[in-house]
Amino acid sequence: MAEDMLGIEDLEAAVPSMLRWRAPSARRVNWQTVERELGTPLPSDYRELGEAYPTLIVDDFLLVTLPKPGSEAAFATGSFRRSESLRDLWEVNESDGYAPYPEPRRVVVLGRIPVRGPVLLEG
Repeated sequence: MAEDMLGIEDLEAAVPSMLRWRAPSARRVNWQTVERELGTPLPSDYRELGEAYPTLIVDDFLLVTLPKPGSEAAFATGSFRRSESLRDLWEVNESDGYAPYPEPRRVVVLGRIPVRGPVLLEG
């Protein structure tokens, strides 16, 4: 399964204009702090993206939030705030079975598609 995953180079090949935002060296995000604050591990490809890029907006369509080095706890707090709309939907049984963290079948909000809603990581 892991060998089927696309890497950051594949994303950069598909969206070459993003290269101008790539950090010249690893951003040194403290992933242990991020994951501890979120209460869940994050996928390796997301961490790889976060080491290479700041928060990204792709073609005014997709927002991918990434932690800023030194502000890892604030990133987690922001993720929980972004999940408030999901919590509202969950409370009235309109979230397609997804629940905001820390509920069972929980998700962490890591981005947003402006017209469609949050981008979720299922934990």
